[in-house]
Amino acid sequence: MIRYGADIPYWYRLLLDSRKESPTEASGLLTNLSKIRDQEQVKSRIDSARKIMGLK
Repeated sequence: MIRYGADIPYWYRLLLDSRKESPTEASGLLTNLSKIRDQEQVKSRIDSARKIMGLK
């Protein structure tokens, strides 16, 4: 996550920012899903990550 700024071109970061999309925030929500036992919480995290990335 720390390398996010260095891994992608500056223009693409600007595009993501203009779309209000955050790959780092989405990946934070998806981290360790396998350790969560409550399926509703898993679904909620996945739905939140989709929303953050502009996916339906």
